[in-house]
Amino acid sequence: MKWWEKPVRMMRLDYGPDLQRMRDCDLDQLARSKKEEWHINCEWVIGTPGVAPGLGHQTTFNTPLFSKYPALGNWDLIRSYLPYARKYGIHVLAYLNLHWYAYDFGEEKASWQQRIEDGRTRGEIAPLYGSGTTFCVNTPWKEWAYDLIREAMKTGIEGVFLDGPGLFPGCCYCDACKEKFRERTGHALPSFEDWADELWKEFIFFREDSMADFLQGAQEAMHEINPEGVIFLNAGSWHGGGWRVARNMEKVGAYQNFNGAESFFHPGPSAQFPIPWTITAKHLMAGGKPAVVFSHHGSMALYSSA
Repeated sequence: MKWWEKPVRMMRLDYGPDLQRMRDCDLDQLARSKKEEWHINCEWVIGTPGVAPGLGHQTTFNTPLFSKYPALGNWDLIRSYLPYARKYGIHVLAYLNLHWYAYDFGEEKASWQQRIEDGRTRGEIAPLYGSGTTFCVNTPWKEWAYDLIREAMKTGIEGVFLDGPGLFPGCCYCDACKEKFRERTGHALPSFEDWADELWKEFIFFREDSMADFLQGAQEAMHEINPEGVIFLNAGSWHGGGWRVARNMEKVGAYQNFNGAESFFHPGPSAQFPIPWTITAKHLMAGGKPAVVFSHHGSMALYSSA
């Protein structure tokens, strides 16, 4: 069995907007503590930050193709830490934020943005986390994302976790989606959630298939650098509303090593009840792949596979 087919205990230690703190750590002690205190055998190391105002276009590793997270300077977070993680038998994946981008970067790439039916961007009507926008998997953005995956894999990591993309509610009516849908059906895109229109159901399938097509290309890009690499994304849980963000584990499962989904908990009485997590795991396991349920506590996140 490959390492990812065996029981996996994953961890992401997130420094939030202060990634430079890691530069001042004793990296050997840091990796050892994760192994001996948290008992992990797989770690997500930040490759592109998930912090305000949406810095998914900046990297923590050195690459000539992308902007660097400024506070790190020339220090390569992944390449610096990787030898220590390997020393303690920790498989390293990069966390790549592929759904949250600052408005100024979105304006530079206006044709990539997800749009609702009236032409406004998703970031205009519903700023992500209070500030930011998002891009569509059917635009040239996907080639940008594939290059990012290739560059991340060149650091020597064993794979990537993609936090996004997702097709957000009301989306997407960008020019690329309009053209691709017409090629597929011969018709214009229907109004969102118009259940009286037969094309509406086709639009649901189109969105989910678009996500699967994106992940297939992402997997191929990763395999160009490491044929044994591991890739997965936030693929969708058992909740009935998953179609609203085009997350369907049945569609994307063929192109990822884990079926994974969020089932977050927070301090308080609800944290005492594991039912939501176990239902999520059962749903993901039905896809015939190792399953991983993402949960968190404060700034610490632990991910256990079934």
